[in-house]
Amino acid sequence: MVRRITALISYFLLGYSLVAQEYDQAIAKARFLIQEHQKQTNIPGLQVAVMIDGEMIWSESMGYADLENAVPVTSKTQFRTASLAKPLTSIALGNLLEDNLISLDNTVEDFLPDYPAPAKEITVRQLAGSISGIRHYNDADPKFRTKNYKTVQEAVTIFRDDPLDFEPGTEYGYSSYGWVLLSALMEKAAGVSFEKIMNDSWDQLGIENTSFDSPNHDSEDISKFYIKGRKRRELAPFQNRSFMYAGGGYLSTSEDLVRIGHQFINFDFLKKSTVDTLTKSLHLKNGALTYYGLGWELGSSKIDTEVWHHNGSMPTARTHWLLLPEQKIVLAYMSNTGEHVFFNDAEAHAIAQIFLDAKRAKAGVNINSEYLTREWTGKVTSLYGKSKKAKLTLESTKNGLVIGEIAFKRSRKREVYPVVVKSSTKDSLHLIAVTPMFADFHLRIDSNDNLEGEWQHDFVRKPNEDEDEFWKQRKASFRKIQD
Repeated sequence: MVRRITALISYFLLGYSLVAQEYDQAIAKARFLIQEHQKQTNIPGLQVAVMIDGEMIWSESMGYADLENAVPVTSKTQFRTASLAKPLTSIALGNLLEDNLISLDNTVEDFLPDYPAPAKEITVRQLAGSISGIRHYNDADPKFRTKNYKTVQEAVTIFRDDPLDFEPGTEYGYSSYGWVLLSALMEKAAGVSFEKIMNDSWDQLGIENTSFDSPNHDSEDISKFYIKGRKRRELAPFQNRSFMYAGGGYLSTSEDLVRIGHQFINFDFLKKSTVDTLTKSLHLKNGALTYYGLGWELGSSKIDTEVWHHNGSMPTARTHWLLLPEQKIVLAYMSNTGEHVFFNDAEAHAIAQIFLDAKRAKAGVNINSEYLTREWTGKVTSLYGKSKKAKLTLESTKNGLVIGEIAFKRSRKREVYPVVVKSSTKDSLHLIAVTPMFADFHLRIDSNDNLEGEWQHDFVRKPNEDEDEFWKQRKASFRKIQD
């Protein structure tokens, strides 16, 4: 098999340019992974979009915006952003900074002089960077709020009198309520409503399908929202998002997000110096980095290039927004449910990596042949360190993908998971299995066509976080079943 793969690679490298095919293959791989994940976790509907160098490479809608009436998702279907609201608000904050209407060193007291101490000394920078000490949600908060807060100043009363979780600037503590307080400051600084600040920002960005998730927002394009039921996804109870606009209360589409993201990394809307400020990690008072900017995650990932990203998670939404500024790649993913979805940062970064590899032409040759159509038996080491018998089957498809399945016992049951060959060389394979979290198999091919290597769930981590033994690499080996 190795000799035949080597010959095929030589043919491609010498006689055929993959440039025109790179993104077709990347899209096919990404579609396979997302659709298989959608099936396993019963996501009613989702959108995904990818923009590269300002061109919409891929935009696809999958499933239903309304399960009961079989209304399909379209590119204009609005989903809840969840915490993607924070980078969207961050961009509007950047606009106010450039207009000298607000400073990152302004304090709460500068705009709300009656705000209780010690929170009145918190700065704009600390609010946007989640180092303010303002609390996040807690168990006392209702899961689905129904009260309507007419203004952001009114929404601040939810937590206004609560004690701080820590002294501002001494710890990182992710806080959506911190963004609600920030929106109240932005409103005072600009002298107009927060709603106008954001709508003006979106108008200037030239997007049409992003709005507040307000109770009076009426549109046929809004998805219905779902939570996990006993047997299937069920309609979620009504929720009024007016308590959380700046931190998690907008509606948008994947296409709008990638268009905004492209303008952001291309400095079309904000100056480079402003973008640099928003995407620079903050320091705590002890000098430690937070790996969080002003509304942007800046942690390490499996992608070996700079990445600015954020995710959103709530019972009725799971969202991701990834920007690779050096490579001019922007990806957005949105779904209309969030409970037991398991489409985490690692999964979103894996999809982005597929497109990064395609642009760099580093993914190896996409083998459009029968040479990987075969079966192997072997063993994989489980997350708990136990060796499990396994079987791997691969086959080449008409569109050039190599897909298959891996089967092994898990919790005393035989489980079968779909896999796709992400990349290959003459002596190695990189497989991704959907379990439903993505599992990466990095396998070496020996002279007898046997496979040996490691697998892991590649979680995205911040560099200052301790390694968790549970998620480290585990062994995998497969012996070819004779033809």
